[in-house]
Amino acid sequence: MVKQLCTRAWQSPTLTTWASFAARSLNLVLVLPLALGRYSAVEVQIWQILVTVSTLLFFLDLGMSPTFARLFARAVTPAGTEGAGSTDFARVEALWRTMLIVYRWLGALAVLLALLGGWIVMRRPLSGLEQSGPAWMALAAVAIASPLTFLALGYGAYLQGLNHVALVRRWEAISSLGASLSALLVVWLHGSFLILVLVNQLWIGVTMVRNRFLALRVESGRAQTYERARLEPAIWWEVWPAIWRSGLGVLLTSGFVQATGLIYAQFGEPAAVAAYFVALRYLGAVSQFSSAPFYSKLPILARLQALKKIDALVELSKRGMQVAHLTYVGGASILGIALPWAMKQTGAETGSTPSAIWWLLAMGFFFERFGAMHLQLFSTTNIIRWHVAGGVSGLIMMTVTIPLIPIAGAYAFPAGILAGYLGFYSWYSANLSYSRFAINPARFERTCAAPALLALVIVSVTDALIRPR
Repeated sequence: MVKQLCTRAWQSPTLTTWASFAARSLNLVLVLPLALGRYSAVEVQIWQILVTVSTLLFFLDLGMSPTFARLFARAVTPAGTEGAGSTDFARVEALWRTMLIVYRWLGALAVLLALLGGWIVMRRPLSGLEQSGPAWMALAAVAIASPLTFLALGYGAYLQGLNHVALVRRWEAISSLGASLSALLVVWLHGSFLILVLVNQLWIGVTMVRNRFLALRVESGRAQTYERARLEPAIWWEVWPAIWRSGLGVLLTSGFVQATGLIYAQFGEPAAVAAYFVALRYLGAVSQFSSAPFYSKLPILARLQALKKIDALVELSKRGMQVAHLTYVGGASILGIALPWAMKQTGAETGSTPSAIWWLLAMGFFFERFGAMHLQLFSTTNIIRWHVAGGVSGLIMMTVTIPLIPIAGAYAFPAGILAGYLGFYSWYSANLSYSRFAINPARFERTCAAPALLALVIVSVTDALIRPR
């Protein structure tokens, strides 16, 4: 019995995805709190700017990773077949060749954008450091490692599309544990933030090598026989519409959310900016962690859609969304209550994020997660509406945020984020999947999103009323 449970856990895409996120979250649970007490507010601000620059480079992916993963998954069980296992490996190889050459081009572009963008956003914050050399060296390290990030994404999309999700997540958990422990060691030994950044970039290289190793060995090592990477025009023009639509949508929403920290760094005090970065980092991690029960099922959902098994698709997605919503609200609530106390214990110069900013951000991230899961569900049809959902929402965010900055300061950012996600992104995305799969919204969300949203409202209001001012 115990052996069977362990085997199921070892092979479970959801549990291994959670293990991966949990290992990655050690950076936030152990490394970041300790770093806040060891580094000055200016150093923390510069460090988090570099992390944000690295994160924003991911948006150059333009949604290619999930797009290729979906296409790989559909090639395993093409539409019109009965059952699984009828993999079209000729198509898989064509997808592989095109994907890798495009990611190599993106890697070269990322180096240039990292250097240029980093130079622009770091000039003002660096005025608070006595020596700026280490910060510029850290930026160079981020730029040099960026091509490895894209190659890792490509190999990961291949593995996930061919339904080796549990395998990838198990190794991610091991690598993330190593990355977190090595970063913890650097901070514990009072290493500079330059060394901390260099260690993080080293593990990006490890991730790329790991994913490549796995990709070349699954499916009896079939990828080792594929021809060299080159652009397949037919494949490219098939994926391009989905790529630019999803990429534009993600860039204008999630990209803008990340960029708010960089904008704030241009006028805010280092301690307040660092605290805002910390809030974004923690809530982003909770959002990612909570997505595991749903996102780990995407390859299966894509195949159910290809087989036209809509009832099974809706039921499976609902179960994933239920757990995802509750996990997010639980994590955001615990952090919202415990983080101010933890910051005081570390003696960090940054202080803690104001309560109103935290809960507005938490609510915004909730509606982002709600909309994103419905958008991913709809995207299993290979019809992409990310450009509409993200484009309109991003414009709402900018329209609300920018005029509010002179009036409300940092409060303009969560207000704009919530306006974009609640005002359009969430309900537009949900309506797409409701309509496509004939879902009754009230019946579906009554046991899915509604309980979690109610709990988040109760916790945030209660905390706002009782927290000392």
